[in-house]
Amino acid sequence: DDPDIHVQYNTKLNRMIISMSEDLRDKKIRYKDETEVYFLITDYNDPYIVYETFSTKLGDLKKNPQSVAFKSPKEKFSVFTRRLFKNYVFEIQ
Repeated sequence: DDPDIHVQYNTKLNRMIISMSEDLRDKKIRYKDETEVYFLITDYNDPYIVYETFSTKLGDLKKNPQSVAFKSPKEKFSVFTRRLFKNYVFEIQ
């Protein structure tokens, strides 16, 4: 299965890119377009040590992938968010 939400850290551009699958974009989502989706950048596997946060609206994510400037504080870190959808993937490029 393709992930519903794909979060990708581009190390060359120092950008975090968040995208929504085409399948999910085509479905009726029970959340409103104004719903804010928050992402927390934390210490690796530790949601209590937060380095940075960013957010996007579902409506914006449906239209286009969202890109946020981000410089990783450490080589390994985690991304946490509220589970609105079934499948999330995070990768570093």
